Amino acid sequence: MKLKQNGFTLVELLMTLSIAVILMATVTPGLISLLRDNQMTALHNDLMSDLAITRSTAVTRGNNATLCPSNISGNQCLKKAQIWSYGWLVFDDLDNDGTIDTNETILATKNKLSSRLKMIGNTDRITFDPEGSAYGFSAQFAFCDSRGEAGKRGMIVSNSGRSRVAEPYEINVRCP
Repeated sequence: MKLKQNGFTLVELLMTLSIAVILMATVTPGLISLLRDNQMTALHNDLMSDLAITRSTAVTRGNNATLCPSNISGNQCLKKAQIWSYGWLVFDDLDNDGTIDTNETILATKNKLSSRLKMIGNTDRITFDPEGSAYGFSAQFAFCDSRGEAGKRGMIVSNSGRSRVAEPYEINVRCP
């Protein structure tokens, strides 16, 4: 009586592993790029959403509302800052000074960004008036990661208060 053998030979196992390694080597770079793109898109969408909240608040409450980069503690605006990597704050800015006073309410916050992402703007705040305009506060933002300028994404906020996606060549803000 002959016994039936189950299993793989060493050659079959090595061939299978070789094919798997080749497939992983070709798929991994594309997957990493896709994950980076998704992280930047999420950050971009977060800012776009909070800009809409800021503008809507100014219009519905009939007073100024401001979006500004957060300090390390996350409780006050970072003055004269162009790096927004600590996150940002949205608040009622009743006196239009870009500072959160005791009688002003914080409406939304964004926590510190992932260490893999950077957000750079050419302004230290955007303030919307009761009509939804951001006169004097037009802004450009660059969203950056380890790819630098090659992977940069952009956003523009116009004086009229409109926020839009920008092509990298449209913005003057550079990735570090």
